[in-house]
Amino acid sequence: FEIFNEPLQESWSEHIKPYEQEIVSTIRQHTDNLIICGTPTWSQDVELAASDPLQSHNLAYTLHFYATSHKEFLRAKAQVALNMGVALFASEWGTCSADGDGALNLEETRIWLNFLEENHISDANWAVNDKAEACSALLPGTQLPVTGWSTDLLTESGRFVRASLRSELGQGSSKAAVEQQHQPTDEAGGRKLALTLRDEFGESSTTPTAGSEFDDADAASDDIDSHEDEETLIDGAHGTSSHFALACALVAASSASRLWA
Repeated sequence: FEIFNEPLQESWSEHIKPYEQEIVSTIRQHTDNLIICGTPTWSQDVELAASDPLQSHNLAYTLHFYATSHKEFLRAKAQVALNMGVALFASEWGTCSADGDGALNLEETRIWLNFLEENHISDANWAVNDKAEACSALLPGTQLPVTGWSTDLLTESGRFVRASLRSELGQGSSKAAVEQQHQPTDEAGGRKLALTLRDEFGESSTTPTAGSEFDDADAASDDIDSHEDEETLIDGAHGTSSHFALACALVAASSASRLWA
């Protein structure tokens, strides 16, 4: 569950937290699934939430970033929150500016992806759509089918994200796109898997890599522009920030996503 998408510049303790606490308490009457909780200033002020956390278990706080607009200052805020012991989930990030358009900053994106990996932060990239803006993964006018696109239909951002995912999953070399990244090792308790997700009306299948154990998963989507089915790759590894149940992963159907479990 992701219960509050990008709260504005409102007080965490006076406004956002009381609302989210009520929602979390209601959800906990029915399930222990992961709940992702929005944070102030378009899900950037994660350190405020960490300093006055919600009362429950299996919670993560939302961190959103766009590489051209948000740089070291936002990673510093995220690090403060992590040092307080909370889990973060980057449920929306982009290679471009905060408006979803403008110039790409792939070097800053690499720094961000390294930061996410080093801190075992799950993420979802914005966006698998064909809107005429820089962060879209598909070129404008891309037609059906809505999966299995050839690389000539991908934008520069789409090619970058695809290369990043394929590199981490051992499905090809993409050093130019994701240099300095590394894969979690067995010694660290990590495991890798590839998960193909389709919409709620389609089928889902898994393609585990060697040594992984994963049977099935259902994906729920919230805060999405389209309910069209998408093909999404996720990787999973044992993290330190929090325990995320793989079967409870919330994956936006308009995002290319990685999951740390």
